[in-house]
Amino acid sequence: MQENNHLTSPEISNLWAHYIRETLSVCVNKYMLQTIQDSEIRHLFQLALNLSSNHIETLKNLFKQENFPVPK
Repeated sequence: MQENNHLTSPEISNLWAHYIRETLSVCVNKYMLQTIQDSEIRHLFQLALNLSSNHIETLKNLFKQENFPVPK
């Protein structure tokens, strides 16, 4: 018999805070990519943007699995 464990309130609030941080990171990284001229630094900000975007998608999936609204 498989038990369906749901996230606890502290776990959900931690995921919510992480989602907010990641969405802020996306905004900052997109801005920085428009202003950076050094190609090595640009590469790091692009990597950070890609990672944050992937994290956001993972978090959205977790919220959906828990039938919890995705933060706006």
